[in-house]
Amino acid sequence: MNAICLDRIHASRVIAQSIWRSATLWSLLLLCPLAKAQSPVADSALNVESAILKTVEITSVAAQVQGLLSEVSVREGDRVRLGSPLAAIESNTTQLQLKRAGVSMEVAQKNFENNIDIDVARKNFAVAENEYVQAVEANKRIDDVYPPAELDRLKLVRDRANLEIDRAIHAQKIAELELNKIQIENQQLQDMLQKHKVLAPVSGMVVAIEKRVGEWVEPGAVVVRLVEI
Repeated sequence: MNAICLDRIHASRVIAQSIWRSATLWSLLLLCPLAKAQSPVADSALNVESAILKTVEITSVAAQVQGLLSEVSVREGDRVRLGSPLAAIESNTTQLQLKRAGVSMEVAQKNFENNIDIDVARKNFAVAENEYVQAVEANKRIDDVYPPAELDRLKLVRDRANLEIDRAIHAQKIAELELNKIQIENQQLQDMLQKHKVLAPVSGMVVAIEKRVGEWVEPGAVVVRLVEI
């Protein structure tokens, strides 16, 4: 056996150096296909071994909220992609709350954008300021045209008008805060509505449907199982 191996090694070296020198080397070349013929067997063994060692990853897709399962969009054996809808949980209450929040947000938006109170307050202040200044200037030209009590009254009217500007600006800031609050609530409701959808977290094949339409599910309850492909 050792002699045969040495002959093959020697023949291979001779072939590499000069294949045309000896016709007897062609017989040795016939041995090469025999050696190569063993390779597919080895490759097949490796492929079989790899297939045996490969693990199957099963992904359990669970509900995120409680409620009645209103829809199952897939069947066992279906292939799905990442983000594909698998099932849905009843969301009528959340949808109603979202509509109410939308109306409230629209009202809050209009209140925030309404500058009428500020504009009116500024105009009233301009009128009061003008009356007070005219009275002061008149007294400079002619003494006691406006008695001190009248000047005090005009000054008080002007100061109140100025405070009305501050009040209107403050009310607008409150309206802005209310709008921000409702926007946050609206976003929270949208996020909650999204959680009523059971979506595929990976691409794969549906191998089991654990819940049926009409069943009550709790957060964490497995609805569908997938095998990643």
